[in-house]
Amino acid sequence: MTNYYAFTDESNYNSGEHRSLSIIMINESKVKVIDDKLKEILNKYKINIKSFKWNKINNRKKQKALIEFLMFLFPFLEKRLVFITTLKWSINDSRHSIIGRDDLSNLSFMYYKLIFDIVNRKTENGDNVKIFPDHNDVINWEELEKILSNSEIHNTEKIKIMDSFIEVGSKKVFLEPSTTEDKNLIQIADIFAGIARGSFEDYKYYVHWLKSQEDSIDSHNFSGREKCRFEIYYIINKWAKRNKLYISLDSKQGFSSYKPDSPLNFWVYSPQHENDKAPTK
Repeated sequence: MTNYYAFTDESNYNSGEHRSLSIIMINESKVKVIDDKLKEILNKYKINIKSFKWNKINNRKKQKALIEFLMFLFPFLEKRLVFITTLKWSINDSRHSIIGRDDLSNLSFMYYKLIFDIVNRKTENGDNVKIFPDHNDVINWEELEKILSNSEIHNTEKIKIMDSFIEVGSKKVFLEPSTTEDKNLIQIADIFAGIARGSFEDYKYYVHWLKSQEDSIDSHNFSGREKCRFEIYYIINKWAKRNKLYISLDSKQGFSSYKPDSPLNFWVYSPQHENDKAPTK
């Protein structure tokens, strides 16, 4: 039996074309090490945990802090002591482009898909996973509980979801909604959710920036915020290719994975059949 701790957050669940949700799952033996390193880096750059989010990575100080943390985190991913999965969906696909779409209920559905996928793919029978989702008003916990209770994941006890165990086969998942103040690593889930969504929003500009770098052309046409983001995309893409993770930034004009069992998985959701429709109000 192995125990894991996981942290989740979403990015723009109800605005823009691209929406995303991310989970970072860490072997219990490495949680403190990684959490301590994150605190050390934030203290070094004098960054408040509340401002270490993807939409706040808009200057060189925060970018350097994120790059330093990524360089620390990558070896844990390579050794499969850490797993990160992001789920990205588009409201312009056939599932979501419908009248009366309920974004709150849809987020709960996507949350279920994310939990079910990472637990099934990345853990063994008998493993326990304790998940700390960012607890705020945007997630409909009652709806999520309903989805979990009526699927292959089911509650073993009829009590509040915050105190409930969910079984996935012979694996147990414990949900405890939390905050970034209590669980710093929720911010890393926020950052990867933002990277997944942002890579689609920024792709055409990223391509122009990349060409300017390759041709040694002044890239002053891009804002400091854009340059910070583009360099992060470049670093992740380069690392993924070096480690043969089958992650592409170009084929779908945004990060997408072709080997979902890899430790870093960018899952671009596509409708499964013609009746696969988002819930409506």
